Amino acid sequence: FSTMDTKHLSDIATPAWIIQENILKANCKRMIQVVKDRGLRIRPHIKTHKTLEGALYQLHGNLDHEDNVANGIVVSTLKEADFFADIGNMQNILYGVPISKSKFEHATQLTKRISKFSVLVDSAQVFSELEDHAKREGIQWSVFLKVDSGYHRAGVDPTKPDAIELALSMSRSVYVNLEGIYSHSGHAYSTSSSSQIIDIAQSEMRIMREFAERLKREGVMVSVDVGSTPTCSLYRDWDQGTVIHPGNYIYYDLFQAELGSCSLNDVAGSVLTTVIASYSDRNQLLVDAGALALSKVNLEGHH
Repeated sequence: FSTMDTKHLSDIATPAWIIQENILKANCKRMIQVVKDRGLRIRPHIKTHKTLEGALYQLHGNLDHEDNVANGIVVSTLKEADFFADIGNMQNILYGVPISKSKFEHATQLTKRISKFSVLVDSAQVFSELEDHAKREGIQWSVFLKVDSGYHRAGVDPTKPDAIELALSMSRSVYVNLEGIYSHSGHAYSTSSSSQIIDIAQSEMRIMREFAERLKREGVMVSVDVGSTPTCSLYRDWDQGTVIHPGNYIYYDLFQAELGSCSLNDVAGSVLTTVIASYSDRNQLLVDAGALALSKVNLEGHH
C-alpha cells in the first residue's frame, strides 16, 4: 500500500486505484471475528492484493501482529511466495495450485528457505515424482491433498477409493508430511442467490468432513481447509477447527455485492478516473480509464 499526502482527489493522477482503509480493516476484522467466534483458523489468500500490508490486515486485523488466529497464507504463484518470504518474512506459505514437475526446483528453494512451505497434490503420478525429487534433494515436502468438493476444476474425487489410497500413501511416505486436505468452493461464484451459496458451503463442509473421517478411521489425522469469499462471508456453521481460506473479502467488489457476499458499503476499493470529454448529443462521457483499469466483466449478464 502507499498513502498520499493530499487533501483532494483532484490532486491524484488518474486512473488510480483508491482504497478506503477503514472499510478494508473492517472487512478483515469481521472475518477474523467469525474465525474466533466459531473456533476456526484462517489461512487467507493474498492474490487479490499481493501486498504485505494487506496480508497483515488479513492475518491480524492490523499491522501490529497482535492477534493469533491465522494459519499462514495462500499464494497463487511461486513469485508471490518469494515476495512474502523475502519481504514479509512469512514462514508458513501454501502454494494454492496443484504443483507440476516444472515447479519442483523453485518449490524446493522455498522449502529450504522458510519454516513451512506447502504444496497441493491431486495425482499419484505427481506424488511419486515429488518423492523421487525429495530423495535427491534430501528434503521432506509439506503436502495438502487437493479435494474436489464440487467445483470440478482440480482435486481428487473423494468418493473414489483412489483418493483414500493416495492419502494413505502420502501419510506413510518418509519424504512427504501430509498436512491436510484442501478444497476450494469456487463454484459459489456461479450462483444466483445467498441461499445457493450457503448450500454450497454446507455441501463442501459435509464432503470434507466425511473424507477426513474416513482417513481418521484409517489412522490418518488431517486438517481441513475449505472455503471461498462468498461461502466464508455468508456461512457460519463450519466445523470447529476448520481452516478457511477466503481472499477477495479484503476489498470485496461489485461482483461480490451482486452475489450477496457483501453490501456495497463493504466494497473497499474503487477506480478514480477523470472525465476527459463529454458528448451531449449522445449522452456519453469519455474517461481516462479503460478495460485494463476497470473490468471487462459484464455484471448484468452474470446470472
